[in-house]
Amino acid sequence: MVLRLISKELIKEIRGRLQRASQKKEPKKLVIWANRNPVNLRFLKIKQKVAQELGVNVSTFFFEEFSSQEEIMELATRQVDDHSIGGVVVQYPFESGYKETAEQIIEMIPPEKDVDFLTPYKLGQLIRGVEFQHPTSTSLFLLLNHYGLSLNQKDVALVGYGRIVGKPLSIAISTFYKVNSLTIFDKHSSSLEDKISHFDAVIVAVGKYGVLKASSLREESIALDFGSNVINNQVRGDILYDRVDHLLAYSPVPGGLGPLAVYVLFANLLGVKLFST
Repeated sequence: MVLRLISKELIKEIRGRLQRASQKKEPKKLVIWANRNPVNLRFLKIKQKVAQELGVNVSTFFFEEFSSQEEIMELATRQVDDHSIGGVVVQYPFESGYKETAEQIIEMIPPEKDVDFLTPYKLGQLIRGVEFQHPTSTSLFLLLNHYGLSLNQKDVALVGYGRIVGKPLSIAISTFYKVNSLTIFDKHSSSLEDKISHFDAVIVAVGKYGVLKASSLREESIALDFGSNVINNQVRGDILYDRVDHLLAYSPVPGGLGPLAVYVLFANLLGVKLFST
């Protein structure tokens, strides 16, 4: 029987833990910087919903609504110095015209407010194995554990090497699993479906719907989809699940890894550890 890796029950359990934590101590505010695009607006809606469940005050600031970079940086500077704010997040993806501004904000975020693991310091802590509750990586660990699955002793393919998912996930997998191999592919790799057809587990995070078909994956393999694409007002992942009966397990979009990563971010804000080695 194929396992459909739905995060609903796991999220219910985590939500209860976070609600109890927020009731014991008033949570600090969360600030989010973002562009207005369909993918961002979807995740911002999820974040607002989770914040409401947990009694967290969230303020979202859109780059497009400011007249100058100086105005943005002045406000961001006040935010990182404000003791009532517990987390500052820059929502990916952002438009190329705001790349420099977004990077400057990230550089300003102190470690204790970097709840999304965006800064070099936090990624360094992940490499050292000191801090490991990176949102997307932890969402994968939690979901696999929930269903009694593991990447240990498996040949793993990671398609996509971006800053938010691919790069930190490659570090986390190498640090916390004893995989046989971890092979990284770019979304532009030629003959991608042929190359990934022999792997035990395939993780995809490129932001392109249908970058590979599930039918190209080997028998009894695990498909893990971090993609989030809005196609004709419908949310779709990166994997086209044209066939799933041959798989051991797969994570659907929506309903799989994305919302779970949001709860991990809020766990970081509230100081709740969800995953331990």
